[in-house]
Amino acid sequence: MEFKNISYEEYLKYATDDEIKRINRIESNLFLSLENINQIKKIKKPISIIVFSEPYCPDCTIGTTIINKIAKENPNISIRYYSREGNEELLMKYTKKTKIPSIISNQKCYIEFPQKIEPINQIKIDQYRQGNYNAEVIKELIDILSNY
Repeated sequence: MEFKNISYEEYLKYATDDEIKRINRIESNLFLSLENINQIKKIKKPISIIVFSEPYCPDCTIGTTIINKIAKENPNISIRYYSREGNEELLMKYTKKTKIPSIISNQKCYIEFPQKIEPINQIKIDQYRQGNYNAEVIKELIDILSNY
């Protein structure tokens, strides 16, 4: 499945019913702190974000859900979604890798997992997929956007 330069709503149309259920579960358990919201609202310049993601990917579901929630807090943040499939060259141009999710803003990148949990192992991946590192993902993404 290949898509380019689409909105989050259009991105969700590529998801299966099971993937939508996973996205909804993550969204319902995802909360931004007042401190997070204040940091997001301080962003005054327009910021364009490119997200490389696939709805079938559980790691992408977390990253895309979080960045979408962040963007809803500030109209200066706009996001466009691209599939990895068919866009590998563009993804390589930005990140030198083809890992997803890749969230790119002004040449700064969030790739696959928050840096705080590296080195990666299966236990950490499982914990990440259960939402145990959402606060770290939120902080890392807000830091990327705030330093624009």
